[in-house]
Amino acid sequence: MNSIPTIDISPLIHLNERSCNNNTSTTIKDDDQLLKDTIKQIKHAAETVGFFAIVNHDVSNDSIANAWDTSTQFFDCDTSIKESVPMTSTYPYGYENFESLGIERSISSTASSDNLLVDSKETFSIGPSNSELSGMPPRQFPSQPTTLEAALTQYFNDMENLAQVLFRGLALALELNEDWFLQDGRFTSEGHQSALRVLNYPALEYKKEGGKKVHIRAGAHTDYGER
Repeated sequence: MNSIPTIDISPLIHLNERSCNNNTSTTIKDDDQLLKDTIKQIKHAAETVGFFAIVNHDVSNDSIANAWDTSTQFFDCDTSIKESVPMTSTYPYGYENFESLGIERSISSTASSDNLLVDSKETFSIGPSNSELSGMPPRQFPSQPTTLEAALTQYFNDMENLAQVLFRGLALALELNEDWFLQDGRFTSEGHQSALRVLNYPALEYKKEGGKKVHIRAGAHTDYGER
């Protein structure tokens, strides 16, 4: 296979709606062939490629565009605005522009650390909406752009719902009960500890000649959680 599979998850959207409305798991009917096909595609993609793209995910174009546009506006703000909500040891969200994902590997590599700058990017993150149930700090936002809070809150909510849909699909692909990943408070709308991070990769000059430093967008690292 030379490309990442693209899967229509609309049958999973309908399954999630029925399950949420009934507040219980929904039995897959024998004639629900579209849903069975979707589950089969997810299983095949996970077992053979390891990744898949999705379409018909029910997230509005406005929600996506607003999150993108306001994030762009934020990263275009003056540094003092961006650093007004910094990532700290007690607040693991907010703004940062040097997350050393690959610094140890870079220093120990054959390349001189003087010629290697890792993680040439900047990020802004928010956590769960309910700090009391999640045990995480309340969300913080900068003063500008004024639309950032509403846009990222809406997008977070949309991704939260989409995650539930995909969790059901992955559970069924593993031949488990559809709510296996959602039961016992493992992923509720307010009690989880998921985060939303937006990133900016500024334009950089890439040259090896003349002693110019080599920039790496994200150093070698291992991801965590469900991505």
